[in-house]
Amino acid sequence: MLKTTLRSLWRRKTFTFLNILGLSVGMGACLVLFLLIRYERSYDTYHTKLDRIYRVTTAYTEGPDGNQFFQGVPVPLVASLRQAFPQFEKVAAVDGALNSQFTIPAPGGDKKIRDDAGVFYAEAGIFDIIDQPWLAGEPATALAEPNTIALDASVATAWFGDWKDAMGKTILLNHALPLKITGIMTDPPGNTDLPMRMVMSFATDPDATNTNWHNTNGKFNCFALLKKGEDIRQVAASMPAFAGKYFDNKSPGQKTSYYCQPLRAIHADVTMGSYSGKKAPTPMLWALGIIGAFLVLIACINFVNLATAQSASRAKEIGVRKVLGSPRIRLVGQFLGETGMIAFFSLLLACIIAELALPYFRNLLHEDISFRIVPLFLLGIWLAVTVLGGLYPAFVITGTDPVRAIKNTLASPKGLFLRRLLVVSQFVIAQLLMIGTIIVIQQFHYLRTMPLGFDKDAEALVRVPQDSLSKAHYAYLKNRVLGIPGVLDASLCSDPPSSRRTMTSSFSFKGKQQDFDIVIRRVDPDFLRTFHIDLAAGRLPFANDTPREYLVNETTAHELGYRHAADILGQSIDVMGGRYPVVGIVRDYNSGTPMNRIPPLILSPQLSSYEYLALRFDPSRVGDVMKTVRATWEETFPQDAYEQEFLDEKIAQYFTMQTATEKLIAVFAGIAILVSCLGLYGLVAFMVVQKTKEVGIRKVLGATVRSILVLFSREFTLLICLAFLIAAPIGYILMNKLLQSMDNRIHIGWDVFAWVIGSSILFAWMTVGYRAVRAALANPIKALQYE
Repeated sequence: MLKTTLRSLWRRKTFTFLNILGLSVGMGACLVLFLLIRYERSYDTYHTKLDRIYRVTTAYTEGPDGNQFFQGVPVPLVASLRQAFPQFEKVAAVDGALNSQFTIPAPGGDKKIRDDAGVFYAEAGIFDIIDQPWLAGEPATALAEPNTIALDASVATAWFGDWKDAMGKTILLNHALPLKITGIMTDPPGNTDLPMRMVMSFATDPDATNTNWHNTNGKFNCFALLKKGEDIRQVAASMPAFAGKYFDNKSPGQKTSYYCQPLRAIHADVTMGSYSGKKAPTPMLWALGIIGAFLVLIACINFVNLATAQSASRAKEIGVRKVLGSPRIRLVGQFLGETGMIAFFSLLLACIIAELALPYFRNLLHEDISFRIVPLFLLGIWLAVTVLGGLYPAFVITGTDPVRAIKNTLASPKGLFLRRLLVVSQFVIAQLLMIGTIIVIQQFHYLRTMPLGFDKDAEALVRVPQDSLSKAHYAYLKNRVLGIPGVLDASLCSDPPSSRRTMTSSFSFKGKQQDFDIVIRRVDPDFLRTFHIDLAAGRLPFANDTPREYLVNETTAHELGYRHAADILGQSIDVMGGRYPVVGIVRDYNSGTPMNRIPPLILSPQLSSYEYLALRFDPSRVGDVMKTVRATWEETFPQDAYEQEFLDEKIAQYFTMQTATEKLIAVFAGIAILVSCLGLYGLVAFMVVQKTKEVGIRKVLGATVRSILVLFSREFTLLICLAFLIAAPIGYILMNKLLQSMDNRIHIGWDVFAWVIGSSILFAWMTVGYRAVRAALANPIKALQYE
């Protein structure tokens, strides 16, 4: 049977090539999506105690937006959890370190390295919770004392040439604090939301002694290990009462509690942040999985169409076999064998396609996706393609009447309606992906180009050192930079106008605790002028090193019940222990990311919180300006490493995941269109065979080539239009529902659907044009001799 199958496939080379091409592309795309989904689902699954590891987060309820969750917790929560919940075997604090500079002694001169990625303060107990083995040192003792640090092997090797040489060495944090290297860890894998590359002892953390329960920061997290046999639901049920000891949850307004989030859920949860900054929402992974299944389904539909299109040419073969005594079950087995063989070769080619495509997706998604074969998945996809693609054609073709087949008097094969239905189904799927792709592209373009309420072009951000001695030189540096030709304005600030990092706090107004939080930004009085942010009413605060007066945005005034924002001027706000008057109203600008709504915002000066010197420059002189700025900065802070970034580039980084998603959907939508067009080619091939004699008669009677082309194009054009009538409302409903979940969104216009139907028809005509023209130009004498 194998020999017969191979001979049959070789005899119909075009048919075999088209099937292998369609199936391999569809299966290859499905395989890539499977590898991507498997990788995203593998985040932190390597921990041996995974099912008992939780991150304790803050839960706010009864605010205007309902339940809200925040990944940060107050510092004193950690010690209180240990006492209040014996169900936890271990509880450990982890605090992300920001704006860290390390000075490493070297023979040729000290190396200055600024690095924030994977730098933490942590309690040693975290290594009893997660799996990150140590190559040297013991966590319990190595991180017990202040001024100690553990490095992963890659960092230690990069700094000292060999990680073994790093043990016992002393480095400097922010050129002032000596840190002794007391441990070497293995490198954290790429698929973790807790990428610990440099871990300083928790006793070194300046925030370790914070006892304020109302001060929460997203970088301070708490991880807990549940004891074996304990039920996390009992812990969750006790959390509100536990929080009630420290918060007045009986009075009206916002209520605070705590929530135990499974470690495995962090990567998929978009409501809370993570240390990796990466997210893969479960709905997105489901959507990618469905797209992968649809691509394989479209490829199988192609196979069915192409196989049944060959039914007339193979009818005589089947008739002869039946006359010679071949049972139908054997013939069915032969056709399934042919399908299985084609599916096998297609799967091999699909693996090659996936291997070649993975580097593109690694770069696109910034993920270390590896090509590791999963035998069960490959076997499953092979069986699915063999059964879905081969079963129906096998029974249709082997069901022919042998006598009529030998005489070439077969009527039109059965199943023409089903084949048309399959083509419609193909294009419904393809057009749904096209609609989704266009709307996603339009939405992301809107977010990238929407007015932000400030100037992001020709704006630079220069990091300033955080030690107390350096802070005394901030004003000196700013004045020197303002004297550089080409520098137009400068400001000291804790964050640029738009920032992912958000410090929020509860606050009181007119003696009443409010039921929403306010975002706090520390800026000097030149901040608004530097970024061209408008002052709607009032005045700027007087220059000061600490808060004495507040600026608020229009949203804050409206949330507090003022119809006219200026009416809040002169009123006092009590936030983070400071009660000061509002002296100015800032016009609303996007202080978070463009994807989010504008939150209530308060601006005030505070020298101790400044992290950036922001400056606006003449764009025609950017090279000379930034070179001089760097020289000036290095003269002022010779012991620190210089670091700069441009605001427009920083904002562009917000769209890294969105851009990757946009390209990902576009790639697979294109594949769906490509494979669907192969299906159309199969349908036209079938039509050419069925209408051979009809075309010959029409040409003898004077039909033009154009009329013959219309004969073939009319049907598939109608099928594509029918598919569009199904896909358009479904696509509109699904995408409109998706857009409703976004704060800033576009409105779906008619142009989306016009482009989809127009391009679908154009692609289809381009696909079948050659086959139709060839049929129209065929010799009518040969066509009349067809039977």
